[in-house]
Amino acid sequence: EQNPRRLLTGDEELRCFGLRGGGREVLRKKFAMDVEEPPVPSTYVNDAEQELQNYVEKLPLQEAPAFPLQGNFSSKIGEEMMEELRGSWNSHHQEDEYSVTLEGRQVELWEGKLEDARACREQMHQYLVDALHLFPTDAGASDANIFRLRMASNLVPKVTERDFLRAAIQPEVLRSFNPFLSPKAVQQLHEAVLLLLQLYVWEDKLKRLCIHAKGQVYPMLLQELLVTRCWEVQEHPEWLVFEVEEGLQIRPVQYEVARKLIKDPGCVVQLNMGEGKTRVILPMLILHWAGKGELGEQRLLRITALTSLINELFDFLHRHLCASVLQRKIFTLPFHRDVQLTEEDVKVMISSMEFCSRSGGVLLVAPEHRLSLQLKWHELRLQGEHALCELLDQFFALPSRDCLDESDEVLRHKYQLIYAVGSPIPLPEGHERWTVATTLLRVLHNSQRLRDLLTPENSVTEPGDCEAFHLIRLVPGKELQEIMLQVRVRIVEELMEDPPYDFAWLKNFRDDVAVVMFLTGPEADETVLPEGIPQDRLAVMLALRGFLACSVLEHCLTKRHSVEYGIRRSHGKRLAVPYRASNTPSERSEFGHPDCAILLTLLSYFYDGLSHFELRQAFEVLLACDESIQEDHYDTWFRLSSERIPPEERPTLERVSMVDLSNENQLEVLYTYFHKNYETIAFWVCQCLFPSETAQYPQKLLKNAWHLAENPDGLVGGFSGTDDNHRALPLQVTQENLTELCGTNGKMVKTILDNPEFHSLELGEDGHLHWKMVLTAAATRGVDALIDCGALTAGADNAKIAGELLVLMEGKFSGVTFFDTSKKDWMILDYHGRCLPKKSSPARESECFAFFDEARSRGADLKLAMTARAMVTVGPKCGKDKLMQAVGRMRQLGKGQSLEFIASPEVTRKVQDLMTPTDRFGEVTSKDLLEWVMANTVRAAEEALTEWAKQGLLFTKTHGNPEMAVLDETVELKHFYGDALVSREVSEVIGEELKVFEQAGADLGHQLLNEIRHRSEKYGAGVHVTASVLDEEYERELQVEKEVEKEVEKQLPSVKPLPEVDWDLSKLPCAKSIKDLPSKVLTLPKIFASTVSLKGIHFPPHLRIFATENFHQTILGHQNLNLDDYLRPVDAVIVFPESNELLLLSEREADLALEAFWTAKSHRNVFTNWALWRNSFSLEIPGVLPVASRPSVLQDASALVSIQAFMGDTRFKEEAQKKELQDLVNHVERECGDARAIKEFVNVRGMMHRFERSDLARILNSR
Repeated sequence: EQNPRRLLTGDEELRCFGLRGGGREVLRKKFAMDVEEPPVPSTYVNDAEQELQNYVEKLPLQEAPAFPLQGNFSSKIGEEMMEELRGSWNSHHQEDEYSVTLEGRQVELWEGKLEDARACREQMHQYLVDALHLFPTDAGASDANIFRLRMASNLVPKVTERDFLRAAIQPEVLRSFNPFLSPKAVQQLHEAVLLLLQLYVWEDKLKRLCIHAKGQVYPMLLQELLVTRCWEVQEHPEWLVFEVEEGLQIRPVQYEVARKLIKDPGCVVQLNMGEGKTRVILPMLILHWAGKGELGEQRLLRITALTSLINELFDFLHRHLCASVLQRKIFTLPFHRDVQLTEEDVKVMISSMEFCSRSGGVLLVAPEHRLSLQLKWHELRLQGEHALCELLDQFFALPSRDCLDESDEVLRHKYQLIYAVGSPIPLPEGHERWTVATTLLRVLHNSQRLRDLLTPENSVTEPGDCEAFHLIRLVPGKELQEIMLQVRVRIVEELMEDPPYDFAWLKNFRDDVAVVMFLTGPEADETVLPEGIPQDRLAVMLALRGFLACSVLEHCLTKRHSVEYGIRRSHGKRLAVPYRASNTPSERSEFGHPDCAILLTLLSYFYDGLSHFELRQAFEVLLACDESIQEDHYDTWFRLSSERIPPEERPTLERVSMVDLSNENQLEVLYTYFHKNYETIAFWVCQCLFPSETAQYPQKLLKNAWHLAENPDGLVGGFSGTDDNHRALPLQVTQENLTELCGTNGKMVKTILDNPEFHSLELGEDGHLHWKMVLTAAATRGVDALIDCGALTAGADNAKIAGELLVLMEGKFSGVTFFDTSKKDWMILDYHGRCLPKKSSPARESECFAFFDEARSRGADLKLAMTARAMVTVGPKCGKDKLMQAVGRMRQLGKGQSLEFIASPEVTRKVQDLMTPTDRFGEVTSKDLLEWVMANTVRAAEEALTEWAKQGLLFTKTHGNPEMAVLDETVELKHFYGDALVSREVSEVIGEELKVFEQAGADLGHQLLNEIRHRSEKYGAGVHVTASVLDEEYERELQVEKEVEKEVEKQLPSVKPLPEVDWDLSKLPCAKSIKDLPSKVLTLPKIFASTVSLKGIHFPPHLRIFATENFHQTILGHQNLNLDDYLRPVDAVIVFPESNELLLLSEREADLALEAFWTAKSHRNVFTNWALWRNSFSLEIPGVLPVASRPSVLQDASALVSIQAFMGDTRFKEEAQKKELQDLVNHVERECGDARAIKEFVNVRGMMHRFERSDLARILNSR
């Protein structure tokens, strides 16, 4: 026989070797013996607990005070929420109240009972030890000696207290210590073990009572006295072991919640913060459920927890359930799209989960892990991996039970996970979208007329350096809505009066009321626009309409940078992402609306600035552009930053030609003055980021909260501290709060009202709010904790905040406790400069100042002093659940701990707006804050209805129908903004969605569809929404992206040059006109007609420009080829002064003509080089051979400009040239109907890289 402590368990044997060992239990049946009765009665603990009721007296029931909140809401959902809160308030005040009697407050009483309990526990302990070392009197000497020898050689274990804990769960363990025990003795000793463990719990309880009585902490004393065991230890011995190991006692309310979840699958229960949901109830459920179903079958227990809390939860469960006597194994199954599954992988997953359920373990997963694995099945099905799909089906078919921790947040209606399907394609009309976004922000920054509309009541602004984009955030509310139409109209007016280079053509619509209405009014649609608008300009108008009339600009500007959005620089994607809390970017989420992503990305980089690498990349791209483009952009950048550049450094920076990227010193100077330059940033974002980062996918696979709530057997449940979201929960679960817990919300309302202090932060001398002001207020007010649920410290990391707090507190605390996001652990920074994990720091947690950042304002648990006072910050849009969760960080409110509230002036004004005119003259209190918070909560619940219903419809449509899971992704501007936006009731919107389902053949009798229809009609009547996906967020997982560099080489057909026809060029110097020449000549329009791109273009008839046949015909077989790629460049021009004609020659003809001019004795005409003529047009030197007075035709700008246009020139030196270019463009527009046809010359000549920001581009953009 081996020592059982050294042996593998049966499950471990099966896991390692595939079979169980054949170990046999040695039973000494011949000498089996019984044991004596235990010295302590089995009812001792129960009787002692009942006696505690003698030290508690019930107080007379007080009449419930009137419900303090007004909350007059017109919607059904608002009325119900207020009625529920009123009912909870009344329930709380109808609960029995107790106090500790005078006798119960005597320390001597509890010390005496503690001594008695300790004596009983010692007696029971000795009784068990003796019983396990007894030998039957009739056992032979050899048997007894053998047993003694085995004990002496450590082959038989010696019993310890830990063994008693094991024996409570596994009574057979007792035989390993004494094989002579009879079955009756084992049962008797097992009952004794359970009694011993109850005595341990009772002794611990009395110790706590002594501590509370000595400290006169009577609320905690009362709480302990009211805790009695209301469950049978024989039914749940694991719970008893958990109590002993954790040094606690399960409260009646905790048991009731656990029992509710056990008995009623599919329910979600609310329990107040600090009542032990995660630390007590969750372990109870794991110990009860793990490894077994209701009928004893093996069933996997799966705990779904928030990503932000899963690491902390895993550590807790590992320490308290795994590394303990309970030995419950904790499994995790992280998964994302990049995991390349094989059949062997899935088989291992199945085997692991079977082992988990068989061994009583628990699977801990995050929502995205579960959904990603489900989406992987669809992806594999589309790829034809049927064998893998079948194995995954086996995995999904494993019997399971789901428990959701923080269920209201896990099942939040906004949560979606998407797999992008297909090859990435550029964002449709992407260039127009980000150019429009940049232009609008530029107008917003520069317009004084717009700034006059913005006041502290409707906006928050913060100026920066001269080159930086000034922070601006719009404040939602009545004041903003009153001016938004004016803001939109004024932006359009500013654009049309002084349009930027890209939108110069907008001037033409300055007086077009219909266009202005389309751009600013949501009720207009595309039909009001004039006909014949080119597609690229129509895209610009649609983009402008989206940002203005459809409120994309307004929506984005109401978001808080570093709180609701920002850049996650450690991530592969460089676009702005949603933030889960202050300084906490979402791990994988993206903004669903591409235009919101574009605008928020611009704002994020404007506020953060560029890194060194990004700035260098911007200059690299700039210097690769055409010289004039470089100058145009850089001049703009330099003008913005010039105020900050000292005179001694200006000479090295004033021209782009002076920039040397190999000079590291100059790069540092450039970084100093340009990394916050918003024009530099806009250039980098539009040139380097958007073209690659905004790629879209044609289709998608999608999963949401409804898929998380789905369980084949309906075995899903959960709990949370708040229940505001219960109307937007998936229909597979229902909120079923216990009757005795109906007063939870009312209790929290009373707790907040009992702490009425509300303060408004004062703005700094510069008129703005800085995060240090919040810390200073906390230090000044003398609080012990700062709970920043309002994200007022956004912009600073937690370690920096902790350091600042340490200085401000001036030795009052041992240190500062804060959460380090980089280490994902709670840290304590002390006055010795040590920053250590909380569990290893010498500073005590309760003696430190506690800082809860916004992300830790939910779910975090710190042990604070019993008299601790906290300051809770309140931010815009704060809802009841968020405020309650933040307040709930103070676990002993009403029992010694207290709190106060503080908010920005913006929030204070919003709170005051809801106060009655009379109350506004008084101070704002927590009651006024609650009124405002409830208004936000109702508004959020109303807005959630549409998204909740649509997600439910999608789940109903795709669940069980994998062929319908692939959804088309449509992001064209016309799809988003082409139609009028009309406000409609939610019930009407969902009704239309149901009609679409019916037309698709869906069964509208489906139970879920009927319930969705019913709830939408019930709560959606009177709630108006505008069809929009502006606030859509999702987590999108892409396939592994590989950077592919492509070089596109255009190969022309192999052709042969056409031999030129010789003719007598000796007549050129003296011919009166072209008619006198023996060669055939053509007009330029004839040459244009032989091409594809230039066909139909005509130059003004007064221009007498001709070309020889040799100039025209360049290749053999030109009749069957497109001559666009074979047009001959202009080299030499013969001028006929008497007839004002020009003749273009081929290169060979030019050589012969030059010889003819030099040998001619006299000449009427002039030979000129084209490049020399163009470059010297404004100079005195005629630039002709032989030297002579300049002919008038060479001084005619129209002739020069026409040939320049033919050559693809885009830039013109003289004003006379620019004027003639304008006339030429006008002529082409009259002849062709489209002025931009002249741009084809640039394209044919391969000069498009010189087109942007050129003279020709500016003229065309203005039309």
